[in-house]
Amino acid sequence: MAIRVELDIFSGLPNPSWELSARDAAGFVTRARDGALPIREPGDVDGVLGYRGFDIRLTGEQAVAFRRDGLPTRFRLAGTAGGRASLEVERYLVDLAELSRTAAPHVAQSAADRIEETAADDCGCDRPSAETGQSQMNGVASSDAGAVAADVCTFYLTSSTDYTFWNAAAYQPYNNCYNFASNWRTNTFAQPGRGSGTMFSQLTVTDIKAAAARDGWVYSCSANNSLVAALVIWPGTDYHWYRRTVNLSSATCWSHKPGATAAKHTDNSGRQITAPSTCNRGNYTTYGGFMYVPQSAATRIR
Repeated sequence: MAIRVELDIFSGLPNPSWELSARDAAGFVTRARDGALPIREPGDVDGVLGYRGFDIRLTGEQAVAFRRDGLPTRFRLAGTAGGRASLEVERYLVDLAELSRTAAPHVAQSAADRIEETAADDCGCDRPSAETGQSQMNGVASSDAGAVAADVCTFYLTSSTDYTFWNAAAYQPYNNCYNFASNWRTNTFAQPGRGSGTMFSQLTVTDIKAAAARDGWVYSCSANNSLVAALVIWPGTDYHWYRRTVNLSSATCWSHKPGATAAKHTDNSGRQITAPSTCNRGNYTTYGGFMYVPQSAATRIR
């Protein structure tokens, strides 16, 4: 019998998750039965980089009780649509995540900050403006000339308008940004280096790129390369990959799949991504440049 809570915040790595204590679970169940939880479908999520709400799953007697009351046994809480009642519960769950050390303090704080921004937006209050990836380039030039020079690379499954292959219910929750950038749907939430036997050990550009290279990715473009990918990092916390694509008018853009959310071609500001180096990436402030993905590398991704 359990209520499992997942803090939906990462893109490359698995999200922090934990089980509620008996006391916390009892209070949670009471809120749900009283209609005090604005329950949303699990897939009803704004796929931004960073905090996206909580994924709640019930098992055992709790699940039986929920079903008896006509309530779902898996649902999402996110104040972007749930309003004040949801925000109150989200604040409480973020505190639990930090107190239980399930999430690192700065990760919990990032979630808390986003919740308060949503609360301020909801009431029309003033709030501090958050910095974005556009203003935190860490000295990296805001040009994707390397990808432009990589035009000799071919593009496999290039569409940035039809993501059915990735966003079907049977696949979307189980594939992340590394799967998407590799164009290899493993349903394992793939990690750089795991398929070749040695994962990355540090969340740095050098280490993650080296792990991807062990999986078969390469540092230079040739006619045998099928994909162009760009790496960004939330320093010391998580990584994220973009993939170069084309839209129906044949214009170049970039697409990505933030964690278990849907693949898309817009950034945290809802704008089409024309360059990963300058788009709104939220906390993913370190820009790591390009790698290239031969189709032969796909079978090593795990």
